[in-house]
Amino acid sequence: MCLPVATMALAASAVQMVGQATSTVFAMQQAGYEARAANQNARIESERANDARERGQTENLNYQRQVSQEMGTQQASMAANGVDPTFGSAAYVRGDTAMIGAEDVRTISRNTFQEMRGFDINAASFRAEAKAARRRKTGFLIQGGLAMAGTALGAAQQYRKFSRPTG
Repeated sequence: MCLPVATMALAASAVQMVGQATSTVFAMQQAGYEARAANQNARIESERANDARERGQTENLNYQRQVSQEMGTQQASMAANGVDPTFGSAAYVRGDTAMIGAEDVRTISRNTFQEMRGFDINAASFRAEAKAARRRKTGFLIQGGLAMAGTALGAAQQYRKFSRPTG
């Protein structure tokens, strides 16, 4: 009569171990998915940072061309009116145009840097998230393995207890 109880204890433990294994596999798959998604998001943020850099460089170049064109127009206008663009008020106007242009170029560069920095911070955050998910995946494997080992040891103890002849 004791043998069926021992067999039932083993069967129950086997079912419990299958449940633990299934739970472990699903948890590991979820953590792996989260790591892949976070890595993809990090790649997207890095691409956004590169795009911001390229757009900033283009905007800077276009603005510098615009300032140069404005200065050329000023010089041509002054020369057409018989004004020496290198002397007096005319020189100050051209100097102010160059100074304001340089300030605007610095502002464009600073804004581009801040935009890129935001994307870089996001990318780093996503990479850290992916690393944490990979660590959770490893943790799930260890935790599941230990739970199954504990169940197996408990089952062996129960089997031993119920399979001993009474007498």
